Amino acid sequence: MTPEVPEIVPERRLRGSFRRHAALAQAYRLLGILERPRRAERELRDLVAPGASLSSPDGIVEGSEVIRLLAGGDSEGPLGARAWRIEALNEMEPALAADLLGWSAALGAVGCKIIFSQGDQLLPKLARLELGGARARGAETIEAAPRAHRVCSTVHYFTALVENPARDAGPFRELLADAFSLHFTAEPLADLTALNAWVAGPLSSVVASEHVIDRIQTTAIDDGGYIAEISMKSQAMFPDRTGRLSDDDGDRFPRIREVVIERDGLYPIAAIPA
Repeated sequence: MTPEVPEIVPERRLRGSFRRHAALAQAYRLLGILERPRRAERELRDLVAPGASLSSPDGIVEGSEVIRLLAGGDSEGPLGARAWRIEALNEMEPALAADLLGWSAALGAVGCKIIFSQGDQLLPKLARLELGGARARGAETIEAAPRAHRVCSTVHYFTALVENPARDAGPFRELLADAFSLHFTAEPLADLTALNAWVAGPLSSVVASEHVIDRIQTTAIDDGGYIAEISMKSQAMFPDRTGRLSDDDGDRFPRIREVVIERDGLYPIAAIPA
């Protein structure tokens, strides 16, 4: 029997994977904000670029007016949609763009395209938003899941940090609980000293990697946290995983308590209670 030959990923795509995960982390953060009854301007200012623009059938607004409209969420307009999902992430040189689909009781299906600006930081900013109608079957079945979207944002940001060629352990700290356990080595990484050594050592030996996430299934657990089961294919480092996370709305991202790699294709990540 001829063994299966793994797909060879183009080097350019492999080296750009961390930027795609960073963009998805920001897109899921936006979804988590849009689906909440109250939309915090502070969080939106962290997401939206200072000179951002928002276009809709009513015209174009720029700057602080974009923040105001996103925070207000006019119930009769496209921004009143309270259930969203990501349809696609596309490359639009030199930036990335995400296509969102929402459901509004007043307007039906709502489309939104986000164009990101990269800047000097790993996490891109939202530079342009284009709102309009959308023809999509099944949009009415979209369910609001702000907590799940926040967990997805952590999963993608964590993956971006793992893939980031900068190999900087510092940004990981924002995503880790006070007590954490990352089962990436024979002895789990359970403190910042061990994490720094892993980033400087084994992780730095990987020139580039790509982790393609097929599915993230989020389940609430008794202590107020979440289990995220992540099915993925990877080209360099990890098979699928599982994690345990905690979520405090005061943080930009839910924090990771534990990551376990299971060789049979399931990888949980655990989050912190709210």
